[in-house]
Amino acid sequence: MTQPQNGGDYLEEVKAIRDGDVRSKMHTNIKNNVTGATIGVVAGAMYGAYRKHNIFLTAFVGLLLGGVTSYLVMGNE
Repeated sequence: MTQPQNGGDYLEEVKAIRDGDVRSKMHTNIKNNVTGATIGVVAGAMYGAYRKHNIFLTAFVGLLLGGVTSYLVMGNE
């Protein structure tokens, strides 16, 4: 990085660093939520197949529970 010469350059550099941090945190949160939802779908489908329930309904419920749980557990880092 070059040395900023005036106040505007400092502000631009701070904004670039902040945007990178926000983007990285959002990427991590989305990844965690998708992972939790995927685990929920698989667990719900397996439960539905084992208990002879509607697989699509139990997979959907698992999707919701997995996504919400991962958001509550890992989303507040």
